[in-house]
Amino acid sequence: MKVININQCYQDVEKKFNKKGLELSKHDFYTIVGHVLKVSFLEAKMVSMINSNVYGKIKKYSKKLMTGMPIQYVLNSTNFCGYNIVVNENVLIPRFDTEALIPVVAKELLDGDKVLDMCTGSGAIGIAISKMAEENGKSVKLTISDISPKALKVAKDNCYRNYVDAECIESDLFENINDVYDIIVCNPPYIKAADYETLEPMVKDFEPKTALVSGETGYEYYDRIVPLLKDHLTYRGKVYFEYGIHQEDYIKKLLVKDFRCIKIIKDNSGINRFISATKRD
Repeated sequence: MKVININQCYQDVEKKFNKKGLELSKHDFYTIVGHVLKVSFLEAKMVSMINSNVYGKIKKYSKKLMTGMPIQYVLNSTNFCGYNIVVNENVLIPRFDTEALIPVVAKELLDGDKVLDMCTGSGAIGIAISKMAEENGKSVKLTISDISPKALKVAKDNCYRNYVDAECIESDLFENINDVYDIIVCNPPYIKAADYETLEPMVKDFEPKTALVSGETGYEYYDRIVPLLKDHLTYRGKVYFEYGIHQEDYIKKLLVKDFRCIKIIKDNSGINRFISATKRD
C-alpha cells in the first residue's frame, strides 16, 4: 500500500479548497485525520506518514467540508464536555458555550434526583449532566424528550454510546409527559423567524430550522413552557433555560409568578446565556 507524507496530503487537499476560493484550516484538517485514525487531535498533529486508504478517507471528508458543511456534521460527531456525541442533520450541534451550564446544574443535584432534559436534540445536555453527577458520586434518574422522532433516535444512540440510562419520550413539550421532576433543563428554539435568514450559512443551510426558530417573537416556546412548569416540578424544584442575547428580561417576567431565586448564568464567552429559577413554596 502506498505511503504518503501528511504535509503533501494537506497541500493536495488545500489546493482543491483554493480552487473554489476557500481556505482549509489546519484545525479542520487534523480533526479529520484524527477521526480517520481514531486518535486525538494532538496525536493527529504528530502523524508524519499515512497510507493511501487513509488518504482516500481524508479526501472524502474534505469534499463534504468544501460544501460549507460544519465539521461536526462531516464527521457525524462532536465533543461536548469531554463526551463524544453523534450529530447529524436532525439535531443541532451542541455549542461550547452551553457547556458552562453543566457544572452549575450538577452542583445542585442531590443523589437520586429526577432530571428532565426537554427539547433534548442530540441528548448532549442530559448526558453530560448525568455523567458529571456520576463523577461526583451521585446518580440521577434522567428523562430526555423531543418532538422530533429523528432527533430522539440520535439522543437514544448517544445515551447508549455514553453508558447513560435514560427514559426517552417523544413529546411536544409536556404533551406526553405526566411525571414531576426535581430539575428541568431546556434549551428550546429561541430565534425570531425574521432573524433566521440572517444566520450564517453554516447554520442556516445545515442545521434543522425547527430546532432554531421560535415564532415571530422568539419567545413562543417559553410562552408555552413556563405556565406548565409548576405542575411538572417537585416541591422547590428548579428549572434552567438557555436563551438568546437580550431575552432574559422577558423570560424573568414569565417566571416571576410561580418562581423565586431567579438567577442569570453566563456562558463560556462571558455572555448572559442561562436563567435558573426555583419553584415557589
